[in-house]
Amino acid sequence: MEHWGPFLQTLLWVGLIGGIAWRFHKPIQLLLEALTERIKSGSDVTAGPFSVKAMQSLSVPEQAARANQEIEEANALANSPALPAPDDEPVPASPTAVPPQATPTPTPQFRAQYFQAEDLALRAVQAEFGQPISRQVSAGPNQHFDGAFVHNNRMNIVEVKYVAKPPPRALLQQVLHRAQSYVLGNNLKSVNLILVAVVDRTSDVEATQKRFMAVADEAAIPTVVRVYALSELQAKFGIVDAG
Repeated sequence: MEHWGPFLQTLLWVGLIGGIAWRFHKPIQLLLEALTERIKSGSDVTAGPFSVKAMQSLSVPEQAARANQEIEEANALANSPALPAPDDEPVPASPTAVPPQATPTPTPQFRAQYFQAEDLALRAVQAEFGQPISRQVSAGPNQHFDGAFVHNNRMNIVEVKYVAKPPPRALLQQVLHRAQSYVLGNNLKSVNLILVAVVDRTSDVEATQKRFMAVADEAAIPTVVRVYALSELQAKFGIVDAG
């Protein structure tokens, strides 16, 4: 009988596992089908901090190239004339053609201010949502974003613009188009876009908010807008004393 004991135990375990599989085969099959469908459709399937569609960090040269491009854009905007309100109204042509003037090269101070604005804006978003943000991430060629994080089972893509003054609609549409192309082109589900602007003056917050919201309302994906004044971010995170 002592030789039959292990055999009977094994037989009982096999029977138990088989009985469970037979009893719950439909729920298990439905669960596997749901997971497969979600992965195929592009939804994030998360387990703790991990995601099936994890983004990769940009290399240092890629980060430098992207920063230089955005600094050039921000510097050109800072040195351009203020836009009329609303900015979608056509501007009457001037009777006398005025040649465009060369944009000054970004100064080291402007570059430092750009990096500070981006860093503090990401800190503010992180504090608001209570989730760590992966910075400078890539989802593929020409699909680079300032940050991404998961919150309430949704992927949130963060794009920050230091605009110094209310930006033109074309700039915002370009940012929106790039994010939408990634999300819709890959048939991703449960993805939000968080558009963040940092302006120099508190007086520009309201006008910038309106321009960002006007573009966000046209978005094909859920889009959240946040606008901060640089001085307020500096005070909030202890860069300068709060006045």
